[in-house]
Amino acid sequence: MRYLKSTEMKTPEEVKQDSRRGAEKDLQQGVLGIRIYGLIRSPELLKKAHEEKGVQLVIIAGDNIDSRIAADAEGYNEVMGPEIVKRLGPNYYEEIRQRYEELRKSDANC
Repeated sequence: MRYLKSTEMKTPEEVKQDSRRGAEKDLQQGVLGIRIYGLIRSPELLKKAHEEKGVQLVIIAGDNIDSRIAADAEGYNEVMGPEIVKRLGPNYYEEIRQRYEELRKSDANC
């Protein structure tokens, strides 16, 4: 996602629709992805857990967000989430959580 100049600010709903279209385009190109925001412990390990399953994780912001950032993640993930579950199974998110914890423990032991 490119950052918008103040003169071209979009409403959260416009951002959400753009993100949905972006997700649909990614799916057409064979790309699975998830967009998240917030403070994440060991973000590189969370990315690795997803990438091991063929899913690109994009952290679009830290903990300082606005309604457009939230709408971006929401719109994109509304399209991608069901497709990820369809292709990778209903336990995908639990498997990622477990793998992330394994990677964190392994990283702490190094």
